[in-house]
Amino acid sequence: MNCATSATSATFFNSCKVPPELADRIIDFLHDDPASLRTCSLTCRSWVHSSRYHIFHFIELSALRHYIAFARLLKTAPCLGRYVRSMVIQMHPDLLHAHSQGMLLTDIACRLGDVRRLVIMGVSNPVDHETLAQFGPVSELTICSSFAHPSDVVALFAAFPAVQDVVFMSLKPRENGALQRSLTRVGRPAVAPLGGTHDVHNWCRWIQRVLRLPPTGRSVAAPASPAYKL
Repeated sequence: MNCATSATSATFFNSCKVPPELADRIIDFLHDDPASLRTCSLTCRSWVHSSRYHIFHFIELSALRHYIAFARLLKTAPCLGRYVRSMVIQMHPDLLHAHSQGMLLTDIACRLGDVRRLVIMGVSNPVDHETLAQFGPVSELTICSSFAHPSDVVALFAAFPAVQDVVFMSLKPRENGALQRSLTRVGRPAVAPLGGTHDVHNWCRWIQRVLRLPPTGRSVAAPASPAYKL
């Protein structure tokens, strides 16, 4: 190949540009292929935003190493937190007492701010209202947890004032007895003692009385039970 041919080839390839609309469609098609998305983000500067949107749209923290790795990533690149829209956080007793998971969660939450769907699984002891409030305007909340006290459920909902849909997959207190007013950090009407009941229907009825939410479009649902309009 002579110099003229090489120059012509270089000019041809340099002039080839993928239209932004087509590039976005290609990246959207790769939404469930993290390896390809990472490659796209390193290929072209204009593809970085679209690639990150899919890479960080959903985050699941199910083990201590996930908390540590994600906290380090956000500390290095805080801008990545704004891409997170959906999260699953699993909190287990071994995590609660190891490597200060509470601090890790705080470090992660302060760099988020736009989470819309949140699933909380495992044990939360106690509910950290201030930390959870930093996740963002959560509108869809799924709870599969046990709580130290019913007042922690109130604190949980106080952290997400924009919540519209709530699903209980499992919900129970780990402490018997009536709701203690001193442990509740938000205003609430008087409610009957729950005791140690594990009946999810009772929980739904109780939360109906406790939550002060606009009556339109709000619902609480539990498996094998009808939706409870608030």
